[in-house]
Formats: sequence, C-alpha cells, structure tokens
Amino acid sequence: MPSFAGTNQERRFTITGNRLSLRPPAAANGDQRTLTWERVPDLPNLTPTHRKLIGSTSTPDETMATYRSYTSYFGPYTVNESGQFLTHHLDAAFNATAPAGSDFQRFYEFSANRLTLKTPPTKDANGNDTQLTITWERLSTP
Repeated sequence: MPSFAGTNQERRFTITGNRLSLRPPAAANGDQRTLTWERVPDLPNLTPTHRKLIGSTSTPDETMATYRSYTSYFGPYTVNESGQFLTHHLDAAFNATAPAGSDFQRFYEFSANRLTLKTPPTKDANGNDTQLTITWERLSTP
C-alpha cells in the first residue's frame, strides 16, 4: 500500500507445527483477518540425518547435526516485484551464515495457494549446484 511507504508496519504471527499464521492490524471498520499458511513437506530433499530422525529416537550426534543445520533470522525486508525477489535485512540471527546487519536475498513465487522461497543458486563443497527451497501452502484467506 503506497500510504505505508516509509512507515513501520507491525504484524503479529504465530507458528504452530508447520503452520504460519499472519495477523495484520484491524482495519478502520474493526475487521481483522488471519492468513494461515502450512509448510509443505519436501521429503525427497531430506538429508540422510533428517530421514533417520523421522519416526525414530535420535542419538546425541544426530541431535547435534540437526541443531547445527537449523538457521533462523528475522528483520525487515524489501520486495523487488519486477525481479521477483525480496531482501531480508537481518536484525538478529541464529546459526546463520551471515551476522546481524547483513542482507539475504530470496526469490519468491506465488502459485495458486503456494508461496515458494528460494535462495540464490550456489555451489556445495563438491562443486555441485544447489538451491534451498521452502514451500508454504495457504490454508485460509482473509
């Protein structure tokens, strides 16, 4: 919305299991809606460690491997609609490859009820092309 340019827009959210619910402020008429997304499992791309953890008791080494592979960060973002990417401006991060104050670019795509975020393509330790993807599915509409 053009009237939001240069302003901070607070959004409430909750994450329960694989569900992300976003709740914007109430409209002038008092109407408040919630948008709920559910993460779609990407089972073919799970690592052997992650596959082993499904339905089994993990060892301390497996638990630490999962912990080390977890990344979380937050902060404001800007959207480049013509390039179909957004840039996260990190205010804080946990196990991220970049410190707070860094920017992360993510490509996005909306298809029906799905939102897909992708990292820029990179090379892994063996020189193979790799790109991380997360897909969310919208369960309700405002």
